Amino acid sequence: MSYQDVSTAIRYAWSLIGSRYYWTDGSMPSAGNDDPVFGFDCSGFVSEICRAVGWLGPYERLSSDGFLERFPRATGSRPKPGDILIYGRRLDDGTLDAYHVSFVIGPEHIIEAGGGGRGVDTDAEAAALNAFVRVRPIEFRASEIIACVTPDK
Repeated sequence: MSYQDVSTAIRYAWSLIGSRYYWTDGSMPSAGNDDPVFGFDCSGFVSEICRAVGWLGPYERLSSDGFLERFPRATGSRPKPGDILIYGRRLDDGTLDAYHVSFVIGPEHIIEAGGGGRGVDTDAEAAALNAFVRVRPIEFRASEIIACVTPDK
């Protein structure tokens, strides 16, 4: 992962601030939940960033679990810009259940598509829930972080 790729990914993520949260199960005839026009869910947003800089192929889209499986664990004690944080819980059998992802933009902050949930598919629903692409401190949901991965080709 080059500095230029990370810088480009961060600039692109910033350009999407304010895009609405949009979740679909795939049954709707729209572009899906990884589209700058319709909106993003968390994994659609991070997939969009990764596709923009070549960390994913042009039609690849990963789920929260998919990021955990696809990319290597980050090294170091703190997330670095360009890393992806995976949120979830450890199940009784020791496996990880991932349910959210965000993109690290600095030593203290992430950009995420959040605030929504299943069924948020209108501007009014997104506005009522404050469900948008937004900046948050890493510490905002630190207790839910189960992994940090570093994208690569």
